[in-house]
Amino acid sequence: MGEAELDSLLARMPKIAAAVNEFKSEAIQQSVFNALLAAYGFKVAQATLASAAQEPDPLQGREAEPATKVADEGAKQKVSAPAKQKRSNGGGTTTGFKFDRDLNLRPEGKQSFAEFAAQKSPASNEDKVAVAVYYLEHVLEVPTVTSDLVATVFRIAEGWRESKNIRSLLRNTSGRKGTITTTDLDDIHTTAHGRNFVEHDLPIAAKAKA
Repeated sequence: MGEAELDSLLARMPKIAAAVNEFKSEAIQQSVFNALLAAYGFKVAQATLASAAQEPDPLQGREAEPATKVADEGAKQKVSAPAKQKRSNGGGTTTGFKFDRDLNLRPEGKQSFAEFAAQKSPASNEDKVAVAVYYLEHVLEVPTVTSDLVATVFRIAEGWRESKNIRSLLRNTSGRKGTITTTDLDDIHTTAHGRNFVEHDLPIAAKAKA
């Protein structure tokens, strides 16, 4: 094959390849390829050229792989999302804690929480946390004060607004006021400063007036 004939063949190869790839059967593709070469007057290594024309584009495989990965990742997200939501919501509540229905804030023989809170009159949420933890630990004498119990107090207490994120409120109270410990949010305690604050510094408004 001369150089001019080769150039002519190479110029026509895109059209030949497109025509061949219109057919799925390899046998038909071979026949179409041979027929096109004959029509153009070429007599060369047809088998080799046919294989080149029929070879699939390697980019097709690469494009399919990300699509598969995306589908797999989407399926994983659908499976894992409910589990994560359940853990963060602490039993399925919308405020991030498990409401303790067994908590009795009007115990027989002890001061009720309503009376105790009215006596101490905490103003800020951080002061209310100190009062709630103190009452649970030293008045009600529950075995272990948890974030769920403190959140339950906030929900039950009349006039107290329920915290949207009790764990964050507890940590802020510990960091800013130092009245409670939050090393373990399932085992919270009042600090020495916290006990003195509740016992001697509250109510702040009444003390300021005096």
